[in-house]
Amino acid sequence: MTQERIIKQTIEISEMYYEMATRSFENAKLLLKKDQMSFKEFEEIIENYYQPILTFSSKILVDRNTMVINELEKYIDEIQNLTDNLSVASKKLQKSEEIFVGISFLLASAASASTFTCAPSKTSYLASMITIECSIENIKLLNKKSNAKRVLSE
Repeated sequence: MTQERIIKQTIEISEMYYEMATRSFENAKLLLKKDQMSFKEFEEIIENYYQPILTFSSKILVDRNTMVINELEKYIDEIQNLTDNLSVASKKLQKSEEIFVGISFLLASAASASTFTCAPSKTSYLASMITIECSIENIKLLNKKSNAKRVLSE
């Protein structure tokens, strides 16, 4: 794997977290506009989730430090695949409750991915992989529960 490819992958992973955070922010803004979320809740999302995810997203980027890149090479494909899956799952977060719970999982995943890229090792990779996998499963469960509630209320 070339150094340039690894750098490109970290940029793509960073962009995915940025996009997930932005999508959650936009959905929260819509709920605020429709009076389905209070301004305080909206503010909490911005301060406690959106901004930290953007911070972690920027830390995922790596420079051309050969030592770090050599360590990333073993694991970066799997982290990118998991982040892709997380992005797909998170697109379904629409309601206030879903956004609050789901964005917590996005924050945990972004933090673990940035920890891995800052200090790549087998341990940080496993922690990142498990965190992202758990986030994907929990968001899927959240979506199922929300869909079940919607069907029962109809």
